[in-house]
Amino acid sequence: MRFSLQLREISQRLFSSKFGLILLFIAIALIIGLFIVDDFGLSWDEYKDITYGDATLDAYQGNEDFRWVGADRIYYGPFYWMSVSLISSVIESIGVNISMVDGWKYIGFITFQIGVFSLFILCTRIMKRSYAFLTALLFSLQPLLFGHAFINAKDIPFMSFFLVIVVLGLHAVDIFVEKFEAHRNLSLVDTKQYRSNWDLLQGKWRAAGRTARIILLGLTILLILLILEFFLLNLIILPFLQNVLQSAYDGTASEPIKSLFHSIAQDAHKTPIELYMQKLGVAYAWGKVLVVLTLAMAISLVGRRVLHEDRPRQSVVKWLNNHAVFLLAGLILGLTISIRVAAPFAGALVSVYFIVKAKHRAVVPLISYWGMALAIAYVTWPYLWGSPIDRFIESVNISTAFIQADTLFQGAIIKSTEVPWFYLPKMMAIQFTEPLLLLFFAGIIAGAEAFLKHKRKRFELLLLLIWGGFPIAAVIFIGMPLYDNFRQFLFIIPPLIVICGIGLSKVLTITKKWQLKTLVIVLLFLPGLIGIIDLHPYEYIYYNTLVGGVENAYKTYHLDYWCTSLREAMDYINSVAAPNSSVVIAGPTSAALPFSREDINISQTNIYGDDLDYAVACRYAIWDMEFFPEFEIVSTVARGDGILSIIKARE
Repeated sequence: MRFSLQLREISQRLFSSKFGLILLFIAIALIIGLFIVDDFGLSWDEYKDITYGDATLDAYQGNEDFRWVGADRIYYGPFYWMSVSLISSVIESIGVNISMVDGWKYIGFITFQIGVFSLFILCTRIMKRSYAFLTALLFSLQPLLFGHAFINAKDIPFMSFFLVIVVLGLHAVDIFVEKFEAHRNLSLVDTKQYRSNWDLLQGKWRAAGRTARIILLGLTILLILLILEFFLLNLIILPFLQNVLQSAYDGTASEPIKSLFHSIAQDAHKTPIELYMQKLGVAYAWGKVLVVLTLAMAISLVGRRVLHEDRPRQSVVKWLNNHAVFLLAGLILGLTISIRVAAPFAGALVSVYFIVKAKHRAVVPLISYWGMALAIAYVTWPYLWGSPIDRFIESVNISTAFIQADTLFQGAIIKSTEVPWFYLPKMMAIQFTEPLLLLFFAGIIAGAEAFLKHKRKRFELLLLLIWGGFPIAAVIFIGMPLYDNFRQFLFIIPPLIVICGIGLSKVLTITKKWQLKTLVIVLLFLPGLIGIIDLHPYEYIYYNTLVGGVENAYKTYHLDYWCTSLREAMDYINSVAAPNSSVVIAGPTSAALPFSREDINISQTNIYGDDLDYAVACRYAIWDMEFFPEFEIVSTVARGDGILSIIKARE
């Protein structure tokens, strides 16, 4: 009896808690993820990505080998890959019983759950908490997204961080506007003597002390000069430091400098000067960001003192406390820029919202917001060190062009530069569950109605439209190379899901009987759950009944385009192959090697010879008649009639 009462009390608290249900769902998802993570294979570039992240971490010790690891990876921000590499190393060092590869995947799944929680928070701005919870579940239980969460170390992290930027940024703006309104009401009497905000500002500037004004102007000029020197010119400070280091290394520097150098570098004669120059470059990169941020904070504090003589002096701690959310929002934006160069689009959404809400008062906070973001992006992206503007522009040009690759669409292999205008809308329509499509159209109608009736929600709805609609319109009307279905555009899925949530709330609102509501909810989630269970661990190959499911999508659209099925293929070979067998892989050998027996020799595609025992094919090679025709198919990896990999053996 007592246990029953305790259980009822816990459930009541859970349902009444603001975040109780969504956190419970995420906790359950993370537990399930632990049990299934070792079922997933490696995606095509995953090993290369994490290896690049590992090499980039060494840049903070002056090693620039990351420039030659992973080919074009230097043009993509390494923050997430560095984080995964670092966390995986920590997990391994403390003896957790999970392989390095599975650790990578589980970190990706955690990152996806951060996105689920952020989407829930975003939904609560527009709809009731119960509907926001159901919408977050719909998002989480889409087979396409669920599968990508374990294997996609590129697009899922960017999607989740994009969500965090928007949610945290909007929250920071709301706090700022609320505090400003409160202060304006308190100081209304004082401001009557001035005709406008500009007059108020001028009056306070004239009323300030001469010394304070000189200090503020001096600090501002110094900040501008240092930004120009640090990030554009590099004419004075860095060359001076390099000359000092060279003279200390050569022994021609003054005695204090020589003593300091030799106390730090005791075996300097054994190390080339180039290595010390690299370390100086790293220290300089960190130091200039620290100097700029410290100076900007000092200007803000002095400025507030100069322009608000009627207020008590504000301490650094209090200043940080008042600006913590906005600084955190800028930090997340910076980290996301160091994941993908499209992240400023999220910052732009937040900035537009801020300007609409606060008008000219948004200018100074936005400078802090973007300043923090750019500083963090610079620190966490070593390739930018030395020439941040030129190299960032270069990265934008390269990463937004995408590669020219083949893609399978409507039964034909076409170039990524030749996809039709309807490619993106169609792929999105056939890879999400059918109820989601119905809810999307219902959400468009309900959203238009809410836009007209509810002024408070109007701008949030407009942001969703810009977030999801602008990239789609750009693809349709401007044209962009697309391949691997639409994984590069997963970051626009959240606003579309929120629109579906608006449709869901409308449907459940007009449905009166609880039995009917329950039936509707079950029907909404059933296709996704069935897809996840049936396709596991290849959930990302999901296709709905508009194209007849995975079976009919086979040879018509991409299924396992990342060759994650090579893990299961290698499990088969491990169980049947004789010792020291030779295997050729038509696909990424990096996706097969971690799952192979140590005695098995794996080689790359198109290596023919009498000593080969097995041939494994994925992607297009599974139906290539020229792929080892003299070998016999002994096994396949498939879901239904959709074949993902084939294993051939010498007859």
